[in-house]
Formats: sequence, C-alpha cells, structure tokens
Amino acid sequence: MMKWIYPVLVAAILAGCATGDDPAKPEAAVAAPAMPADKIPALVEALDKLPTEEQWWLMFKDSTLTNYEMQALGANHDLARAMARVEEARSVARLAGVEQKPIISANASASRSRSSESVQRMPANPNTSRFRATVDVAYEVDVWGRVKHSITAARADARQTEADLAAVRLALTSEVANAYFAMVGSFNERIVLTRTQMKRQDTISVLESRVNAGLSNALDLTRARAELSSLDAEMENLRRVHDLASHSLAILIGRRPEPLLAYASFTSAQDWSIDLPADLPSDVMKRRPDLVSAELAWEAAAARIGMAKAAFYPSFRLTASAGQESADLRDLLDFQSRIYSLGAGLAAPLFDAGKNQANLDVARARARQVAESYEQKLLVAFREFADANTNFQGYSRQAKAIEQTRAASADVVKLSRERYERGLVNFLEVIDGERTELAAERTLCQLGTQRKLALVAVIRALGGGWGG
Repeated sequence: MMKWIYPVLVAAILAGCATGDDPAKPEAAVAAPAMPADKIPALVEALDKLPTEEQWWLMFKDSTLTNYEMQALGANHDLARAMARVEEARSVARLAGVEQKPIISANASASRSRSSESVQRMPANPNTSRFRATVDVAYEVDVWGRVKHSITAARADARQTEADLAAVRLALTSEVANAYFAMVGSFNERIVLTRTQMKRQDTISVLESRVNAGLSNALDLTRARAELSSLDAEMENLRRVHDLASHSLAILIGRRPEPLLAYASFTSAQDWSIDLPADLPSDVMKRRPDLVSAELAWEAAAARIGMAKAAFYPSFRLTASAGQESADLRDLLDFQSRIYSLGAGLAAPLFDAGKNQANLDVARARARQVAESYEQKLLVAFREFADANTNFQGYSRQAKAIEQTRAASADVVKLSRERYERGLVNFLEVIDGERTELAAERTLCQLGTQRKLALVAVIRALGGGWGG
C-alpha cells in the first residue's frame, strides 16, 4: 500500500510548486453609473419600443426590406460559414465529453509461429497457433478535474460560436438594411429632382413664351435652361449612388452585383421617434452577442487554467479485459479458454523541466488577454450606442428644423415668381428661391436616410433582437 502512496505524495508536493495567481473574472468596471430608480421605468418603456424579436427590421413595416433580409439569411456565405463553425464547435464539445466515459473496445487476433531449432531444444511441434478474442475497458478517473475542465472549456467554446453566429447575423441584417436604405434614399432624392425638373421645364416653356412676346430677356431663358441641365447631372450622380448600394445589397443576399428594386418612401419622423437616455446600465449592453461571446471566451480560458493545474497531479487509469484464448480455434469458446485481467495505473509528473508551469503561465496570460478584451469591447459598446443615439436624436431635431425651412422656401418661391411676373425683381431671385427649396427637400430626404441608418445603428448597438 505504501508503494502507491509515495508517488501521490511526491506529485502533490510538486503540484504545490505551481506559482502565480489566476486572473480575476472581468466585471463591468467601466460601466455607466447606476441609473436612479425613478428613471428605470422610463428606460424600460423606451426599450419596449425597440424590436425584441430576431426580425427587428419588421418595425420599419417595409415588405421589400423584409424580403431582402430573408434572402440574405438564406443565401449569405459569411452566415453559412459561421453556422458551420457552430457545428464544428459542437462536435468538438462532444469529443471532449467522450473522455468522461469509459472506452470499451472489442479485439480479436489470430497468429501462427514456429520456434527456432537453434535457440532452444526442438519441441515436439515447433509450430504453434494462438487465437484470442477479448473485450477491453479503459477508464481515466478524473480525480483532479482535468476532464471536467476540458468539457467546460469545449462547451464554452461551442456557446461562444453560437454567440458569434448571432453577431454575424446581426451585422448581416444591419448591413442589408443600410444598403437598402441607401437605395431608397437615392430613389427618393431622384423623385424630388424629377418633380423639380418638371417644374423647371414648365418655367422654361413660360419663359420662351414671354421672350417671344418681348416680356422677358433671353438671359433669363438661358439661366433657366442651365439650372435644368444641372439637375440632369445631379440625377446621374444619384443613379450612380443607387447602383453602388444595389451592388452591395446583391452581394449580401448571395447574388452577383445587379440592379435591385427599392421603391419605398420614408415614414415621417413621428412614426418611429424613440427617446433613449444617454447612458444605459451595463446589463442592457450585455445582451449584445459580441459581449456574450467575450464572456464565454473568459469561461473557456478559466477552464483551461484548471486543465493546466490538473497536469501537476498524477493521473489514474483503470483497465479491465475479459475474453477467450486458445491454441486451437475449435477450443476458443470452451469454458477453460476464458481469460481476464484487471489493472490500475498511476502516472505522476516528477520532472518536466518546467513544462507544466509554462503551460499554466500561458493559460493565465491568455485569460488576462480575454479579460482585457472584454473590458475594451464593453467600452466600445457604450461608445457605439452613444454615437448612434446622438446621431438619431440629432437627425430627428434637424429634420424638424429643415421642414420649417422647406415650407418657408416654398413661400419664397411663390412670392418671387409673382414679383418676377409683375416685373419687380429679376429672374435670379426666382432661381435663388428654387435652389433653396430644392436644397431643403433634398436635405429632408438625406436626413430621412440618415435617421434610419442611425436607428439601425442603435438597434445593433443594443444587440438587435438576439435574446442570448
């Protein structure tokens, strides 16, 4: 009995030589200050207005967008690759779980040999045969938790790939929405330019009649035609912007670059106005799949520290074998041909030139890297939300101000035309008013696009509709 105890004691003493402290689990040390209790109901009410299901884009009530989102989820290659990584990680986790169970194998062998006459006295029959069939069992007793920590790490890795898949899905659906809204924005601007072109064409017709009647000069007509030509140039630029966004969207939904349709109009600002606080509690931000992934990476790293520590201790292995063996195949199944064996083994590290300590140091260093990465990602998450929320609220206020500008400029155009027809002002005043009105209308379209892009960024910063 003492022969078994000594190696265990020696290994335990050597294991005590493992030096260094394990890194602490990352906490939200950089989180926003605690929110007063009286503001929490308002926060919950505001968040309730955001999408909470996976199909967060349904809040825009745009069937064309929904169609593109579903196409992307079914055909995007980056998403398919992330799904394959999840399958791989789950298989690795199953492999790790195998070590926790006994390994049972069946073995059969047959051999025939002849003894040398030069080595020993020639037996009566120098030819011998041996037939053997056994069932063998081997099991490692996980005394120090190496296998348990291995399974924990593998399962954390698998869950991390699931969180990574959710992050890829959120990024994909956000990019689809961004490309689609860019297409819609350019389309809406083209509608504005088309209306303006029609107005200016009517103006040219009127000016031609006035010039022929001697009521206006040819310079006013030339200026009007120049303004119309400038709109044609702007229209071509918007077609280019639309096509580029269309190409991006086509790639996201698994197609070659091609023209895609985007015939939606923007909703008014009041339809999806969301008032969120500047700072959010860290628990709200932790629903983001990238932060969930970072936290699971920490769990895996901590488990691998446990694996590295277990390497300092001896491993115990139990074996058993039972079966039949005979020199004649006809006797193999006889009762007297039965065989069995039972065994127990112990392997203890006595000297490894610092290998185990180095592995432990590596595991701890990697865990510290994961902890720092988590803290940095949390900081970035707060910044992304703050930026997106600031943009969304700012664009909303700016749109209201520009709407007043557009209304006022429309009145200016009407009055300047009346004054021009009465001969009180020159045509430059009419052109200036029309330019101001067009600029306001185009700015409203652009702000509509920017507000939707900012809202998508808010949703993405809060983790979208992924429930974790």
